[in-house]
Amino acid sequence: MQKILPQNLKGKSEKENFYRLFTFYFLLFTFAFCLSCSSPPTDLRTFVPADTLVYLETSDLGKTLGTLTESKAFQETAKKTPDFSALKGMQ
Repeated sequence: MQKILPQNLKGKSEKENFYRLFTFYFLLFTFAFCLSCSSPPTDLRTFVPADTLVYLETSDLGKTLGTLTESKAFQETAKKTPDFSALKGMQ
């Protein structure tokens, strides 16, 4: 049988303690990170005034309004077509 030395046991327990502490702090950090980076979903209707008829969210306002004004129904009712070149690329 091998002689069990206190140094061998101490080395193994320190290694185990290190892994346990590392795992604990890693999980604690991960949990704290997940809590701090998450946010509840926002209902955009709460930010819009009550008397708003249309709410429009777009990545290019000029292109969206241009598409709406190029429709046949708009062309028939409008006296002239508006110029949205200043709104191109605006979010």
